[in-house]
Amino acid sequence: MIETKRRLIALISITSAIAMIFLDSTILPIALPTIQKDLNIPQGVLQWIINAYTLGMATFVITGGKLGDRFGHRKIFCLGMCLFAFSSLIGGFAPSMMFLIYSRTLQGIGAAFMSPSAMALILETFPPSQRGRAIGLSVSIGSLFLSIGPFIGGFFTQVWSWRLAFFVNVPIAIAGIFSMMYSIPKSKITKKPFDIPGFLALFSGLFCFILLLMQAREWGIMSPIIILLFFLTCVFFALLYYTSKGKDHPFIDFSLYRDKIYFGGSVLIFCTQFFLMMTVFWALYFQRVLSYSPVEAGLLTLISTLPIMFFATFSGYLMDRVGPKIPVSLGFFMLSISFIWFMFFNHSVHVFYLLPALFLFGTGISFIMTALSTATLSSASPNARGIATGMYNTIRFSGATVGVAVISGAISQAKFFRFRELIKSNSLTKNIYSSQFKEILSEYPVDQNMLSAYSHEQGLVIKQSLISSSVFGFAFANFVCLVLAIFCLFFSIYYLRFFSPKKLANELENNI
Repeated sequence: MIETKRRLIALISITSAIAMIFLDSTILPIALPTIQKDLNIPQGVLQWIINAYTLGMATFVITGGKLGDRFGHRKIFCLGMCLFAFSSLIGGFAPSMMFLIYSRTLQGIGAAFMSPSAMALILETFPPSQRGRAIGLSVSIGSLFLSIGPFIGGFFTQVWSWRLAFFVNVPIAIAGIFSMMYSIPKSKITKKPFDIPGFLALFSGLFCFILLLMQAREWGIMSPIIILLFFLTCVFFALLYYTSKGKDHPFIDFSLYRDKIYFGGSVLIFCTQFFLMMTVFWALYFQRVLSYSPVEAGLLTLISTLPIMFFATFSGYLMDRVGPKIPVSLGFFMLSISFIWFMFFNHSVHVFYLLPALFLFGTGISFIMTALSTATLSSASPNARGIATGMYNTIRFSGATVGVAVISGAISQAKFFRFRELIKSNSLTKNIYSSQFKEILSEYPVDQNMLSAYSHEQGLVIKQSLISSSVFGFAFANFVCLVLAIFCLFFSIYYLRFFSPKKLANELENNI
């Protein structure tokens, strides 16, 4: 048993890692307009900066847990910290968009290695009487950094440079590695086989599917490469399913989805993480269309994440008393109201009109996350909770990658559709070929030099049409999320009715 001092140092290093993972999920969206300008990144590629991180986490989070079991969680945790520090250094010095995307992918893989090992190390380091407090403290601090990430990102971008958002990780990671090596002994290892075909099938399937979603508009939805990607996605996921059958330790255990609670919870967490990606586009919208500074945009986005700190505990209390159906359903109801509110007030530059939607969004997410995670993971049998947690996190981060791709595509399509209508309906611009404005649409706010080929009056029409189409595109994205939130509301009412808090309490008592 490790003495108290070493336990404290271990908790600090583990908590620092969790804080970095949470922080890097929310610190960068505010800086995207500045990064786009500095590195001359096309709009269609910009979303890869966010999605590379979440795709890396989604693909490798199960791998991180399995490697931790096989080689020791301390070793894999330190490997993840090394990857995170190295990739942050690359990202901070990135001279081009490809370097930045590669660094974000490595960051996601590093985070995927750290995340499952962090919880395992807490369980190994602390006795049962102290584990609850240790886990609660680490998650609380992680939630704090998740909440303040938008403000920190805006502050770094406006006062110094967006590159500081990467550099700040390096000393934290290095200190974490040394403190981890000092405070925690080598972890126990198990000789469970690693399902390499399952891993390759999952990685390939996810990559093809995300690439399909993100590039469908640019390459054409019926283009040969998009059709090929759709075919490959189906093939790889079919291989994942069939290669897992009959294995004692499959990469993905599809039998878990026979449980109604686990299946329902996985669907709902996928959608919830999808909704969370709207904060990325809020950050862009606040700066590009409403003309807020990075710090102001960060403060606004902070309002949508700060309630997670305060209402997550209350959601857990409701979950213990009445089960997950009420808090989760209430959360999706709040999200629905938030998206409706944004649809009507998204054009307003007055902060007062936006606050209710932002607050309802953060509160709704809080009610959903705590209760849903507890109910879903508790539905798995004790000897299957390791792989159940890994699969749950894979579904969760996959929801984030799909969310960025779908929301971005919805905004782009709606924006261009509305812009084309406005251009054609005005006598000054009706003879202009609207497709040539695709580049201008993606570069808003537009540089006056881009309009030099047109008369002053035509330029004014184009700029006004651009503003109106941007507002319309953002409203349409909120409408897409609203439809999905209403579906989730009724889906949660149906599936979570099977969960019994009394049954869970009896099961936990028997396991003890």
